Amino acid sequence: MPLQVAELSLELIETLRPLVPRIKARDQSLADQINRRARFFSAAGSAGETYTAVRGTIAWRYFTTKEGEAAAALLKRIIAILWKLSRC
Repeated sequence: MPLQVAELSLELIETLRPLVPRIKARDQSLADQINRRARFFSAAGSAGETYTAVRGTIAWRYFTTKEGEAAAALLKRIIAILWKLSRC
């Protein structure tokens, strides 16, 4: 699922790229808002990939669950915040 989010965020950027200048010509603040949403969406996807990677390293026993749980918890908070911001 996280890889789908990353791919979808890239697809969204490609789809919006030619449209944003047209929006910007009519409504600067709306164009800024769209760009901001796209960045938050992309960032949430990247954070999701990082979270999955951390969980994978725990599963492979590169370090213990206890050692990795702080990073995983922070990433979950970051993802939740970015996801919410991408919906504003």
